[in-house]
Amino acid sequence: MNLSAISQSAPTITRRSFIGIACIAGISLAFDSISAYAAPTWGTSLKKTVGGITYTYASGYELGANPQAYVRINASKSVAAKTMQACAYVIKESNLNIVASSGWAKNAGGTSSLQTRVASSSLKLGLRSCGKVIIAGVSGQLWCNPIKPRSLPSELAVNENGQTLGTYLDAERGSVPDLVGIVADSGLDGYDYWEQFDAEDCPEVIPVYTEDGTTQIGIFTFGDK
Repeated sequence: MNLSAISQSAPTITRRSFIGIACIAGISLAFDSISAYAAPTWGTSLKKTVGGITYTYASGYELGANPQAYVRINASKSVAAKTMQACAYVIKESNLNIVASSGWAKNAGGTSSLQTRVASSSLKLGLRSCGKVIIAGVSGQLWCNPIKPRSLPSELAVNENGQTLGTYLDAERGSVPDLVGIVADSGLDGYDYWEQFDAEDCPEVIPVYTEDGTTQIGIFTFGDK
């Protein structure tokens, strides 16, 4: 075997080429890391105008592998350092107790946006994402509109019509299904539309369907049977 021929055919890695390869690999890893996070779902924004600058702020959430509660605030133009502060919370709906908090973040000088987040698996149990912001020149802390994940389609079965199928326990945990499992008066297992079953003005008798949500197989009667 001609070792000199092999050494001549193999590419030479110089310090410059090694750094270039490392940079490319680093960029690739960075993009992979960014793509691992889904874009947050944002609630209704609120606005406040101070000194001719309009500040827009909102709460949000993301329910990926690592659920996050977000809060962001944007200024209509660049502002001085510490003009904006933000804190993200996860709170219980029943008593508004705080489950998780990001702590206060402050903007750097010459920036027009600030965003912070806190991780909490409790968001998958139907808790709310809610944030607070502080704006220089405005008295007190300003609450963002809270936002609550409606459901977790990835954890619920889906019928041929694209409707989610679940149980009363799913709804209690915040993963509200389109069709909830229910037992008809005849003893057959079926489904009813959650919005109808849970409505305050629900009739005493409601239809029970198969999982397609259209084929009726019986009725469910509220109260004593």
